[in-house]
Amino acid sequence: MVRAQLVAQCQTAHTDTMDAYNNAVRARNGFLHRFEQGQVPDGPYTGDLLGLEPAKPTAMDCNTDPQRALDAYQRQTTQLNTVAQRFTNM
Repeated sequence: MVRAQLVAQCQTAHTDTMDAYNNAVRARNGFLHRFEQGQVPDGPYTGDLLGLEPAKPTAMDCNTDPQRALDAYQRQTTQLNTVAQRFTNM
């Protein structure tokens, strides 16, 4: 039963990671739109953000090694949420 729960958690983490990726892409698109409209202040990180693109999540197999896949998905979600915040806060 514990393995089945871990696989289910991993599958949920995969969904969360894909949601975070889609949110980061939307945040980047919003940032680019604001930049094109002249609504983004010219700061030291503006150029960095222009070249930043959210990384597409790496697919992991939740059935083969659910703990490793779960950990990887959680790391990717955290990274993607950070990227989305950078775009949103600029």
